[in-house]
Parts: sequence; C-alpha cells; structure tokens
Amino acid sequence: MVAHEKIYSDLLIDDAKKILDKAPAQGMLVFDRNEKLVGLVSKKYLSTHHKKNARVLSDVMQKKFPTVIPQDFAFSVIQKMNSYPFDMIPVMSPDYESVVGVVTNESILESLRENNSKSQ
Repeated sequence: MVAHEKIYSDLLIDDAKKILDKAPAQGMLVFDRNEKLVGLVSKKYLSTHHKKNARVLSDVMQKKFPTVIPQDFAFSVIQKMNSYPFDMIPVMSPDYESVVGVVTNESILESLRENNSKSQ
C-alpha cells in the first residue's frame, strides 16, 4: 500500500488538472470537505470524461469504484482492480470509515517480486 495525496470534489476542473499534472500516473483519491472518500480521478479519465458544462471535479470524477480492506486476499484485490479503469484501489479501514492506503498495480508487482525473492 502506498500513501496518496488527496484532492477535494469541489475543486475547479482547471485547478484539478494542474494538480493531476504533478500527480502519479495512476490518479488520485477525491474527498468531500468532511474527509469522506467520494471518487477517483486521473489525468486520462479527466481528459476523456470532461463535460463542457463541468465546473468542479465532482461533475466528472469516477463515483463508483471498488474498495478493499487490509484483510482482503491479494487475488480478490487483483480481480477488483481488473474490473474497472483505474490502476488503483483505495484500502479502507475495516469499518469502511476511512482510507488507510491505496493498492496500485505497481505495489502488487512489488509485493510479488518481494515474495518471489524470499522464496528463492
């Protein structure tokens, strides 16, 4: 799991683009002002789903996405990751109240490499 910066759903689209230009390729978590996870966004997603009348990030962010908890099996996480267009899945606390991390394609590959080198 890796830590991620967060952005807010009421952020203007142009401001979000500036932040995303500096962000990791896999995207960012989007929160409301109560610190609740409400969406995901990436540079690619923003550019392909930008609506002409969209003003703020909540108008274009991905609002439906899978989440996992730390106790989930890696196979289940990989299946969920393959089922939607982002290369990241938020890891929630067991009560689903807060984000405790993010699983990315890169972190899964790194974990597999570590396990492989330990078994040799």
